[in-house]
Amino acid sequence: MQIETRVIPVEGISAVPGIADDAERTERLRRQDEMRLLNVATGLAVMLICAAWIAIALD
Repeated sequence: MQIETRVIPVEGISAVPGIADDAERTERLRRQDEMRLLNVATGLAVMLICAAWIAIALD
């Protein structure tokens, strides 16, 4: 089954209703995911440095 889609430009309309909202929501979720990943990476780096300092102190 093949589906063909055409976009017909209409003067004065800059976004299709519903599509722009999904794009904004997707962008917001992407930014939240990036911040979560940054927080996890920062936490792991701090734990690694703490473990290294403890290893040095016990040596």
